[in-house]
Amino acid sequence: MSVLKTSDLDPDNLDIIFNSMNYGVVIIDKRGKFVFINQAAQRKMNLTLNVWIGKHIESFVPNSVIYEALVTKSPKVNRISKIIGKDFLIDAAPIENRGKIIGAIATYRDEEDITALKICLNFPFQQNGHDLHNELLLDPSLPPAENDFFISQDSQLAADLKKVKKLSRSDLSILIRGESGVGKEVMAKSIHHWSNRKSKPFIAINCAAIPESLLESELFGYNEGAFTGAKRNGSKGKFELANGGTIFLDEIGDMSYHLQAKLLRVLQQKEIIRVGGSEVIPINVRVIAATNRDLEAMIISETFREDLLYRINGFTITIPPLNKRKKDIEVLIHHFLKEINWKYNKDIKLSQEAFDVLLNYSFPGNVRELRNVLEQAIFLTDTNVIEIMDLPKNLYKDIEDLPYTEPQQNNEEIVPSLSPLPSSLDFSQNITELEIKLMKEALKRSNHNRSDAIKMLGISRRSFYERLKKYKDEIEDLELQF
Repeated sequence: MSVLKTSDLDPDNLDIIFNSMNYGVVIIDKRGKFVFINQAAQRKMNLTLNVWIGKHIESFVPNSVIYEALVTKSPKVNRISKIIGKDFLIDAAPIENRGKIIGAIATYRDEEDITALKICLNFPFQQNGHDLHNELLLDPSLPPAENDFFISQDSQLAADLKKVKKLSRSDLSILIRGESGVGKEVMAKSIHHWSNRKSKPFIAINCAAIPESLLESELFGYNEGAFTGAKRNGSKGKFELANGGTIFLDEIGDMSYHLQAKLLRVLQQKEIIRVGGSEVIPINVRVIAATNRDLEAMIISETFREDLLYRINGFTITIPPLNKRKKDIEVLIHHFLKEINWKYNKDIKLSQEAFDVLLNYSFPGNVRELRNVLEQAIFLTDTNVIEIMDLPKNLYKDIEDLPYTEPQQNNEEIVPSLSPLPSSLDFSQNITELEIKLMKEALKRSNHNRSDAIKMLGISRRSFYERLKKYKDEIEDLELQF
């Protein structure tokens, strides 16, 4: 028998049903313990039932997708997880009964399953199967973004990362500083994953996004009747949900001075009292905080508590803005292209010209802006290559600042041949026709290499691409060679 019976889940018939499936099927109860593993899962994942059944999944598979679905109470679709050295494509969902979560179920597909499905889908497929066809063509060898660690090749930041990785195994509080969008939450998730608490919850809360009147109850929970609209049985706060794991207090500098005092007491005493309650609840959490504000200046202006800063500042790591770590831009471009292509089942590349624009852009929105730009461009391009015109217009203002070699006056300089005057002397019409002819000739002579064509024409990159976009229909055969 491959089932552990519990009061919540009655698996009497699960063997017959799920053992007929080729996909691996795993079910856990509300405590996260295995109650069912079908034969396909045993075979594909090399599981031994008498070892796994009744044991907590996080003790065998840290940061598992099925446990995340259980804790967050939300489905997880097309997620990748490495188990016993193999990549699995996983769908997981919580199991609900009469409004209560009583467990979670997940299906596991390995590379053999995906390959078999691809073969089947080479045959004519019904119209209503189109979405399934696209889903099954996903390459399971690529990881989703949420499983990636903080990425950097900046020498100073890389040195700090080594220190953070060592300190992550302790319970020392860590303060992450940096502008909005530099990746503070990604850093926090990395620290949690490196820590001894990685099998426990990671709970994040943005202190700037929640009104002060609600933030206290969000952090510490509340009892029934604590305020108008409170749930009948009250609610746990983020600290209770994170018990045993990590709580990430994002934008802590935006927390009110009054609430800072209550937070300090919680961090010192390692216990909370829910809003409207009197029971003292012990907690065991690792605190990671983040801010984009100057906390030292706020201490002087008495808007941030100095004792709280000492409590959260066991170690500080500062993430510079993206325009201060140019080496990371190239790394992140390749990373996000791979990730977004995987997410949407695409194979879009970046032209050298568009790549140069991104490398030289200031990115005031930092890493968040870079990812958004690439995701937008992937959908706007009409081909499988992202060109400059596929990028947002606000990036074009930097094009003239790209490295550029002035054209030499030689035989390659384009001089329009003399010809009889046209029948129409309309200046605008004739200038347009001349520009089109010159653009075509430059592309022809440069074998469609845009950089060479720009040099021949003696104009800026911005001017060239504005005309290329303007005369797109008139200029044919734009298959460029780089």
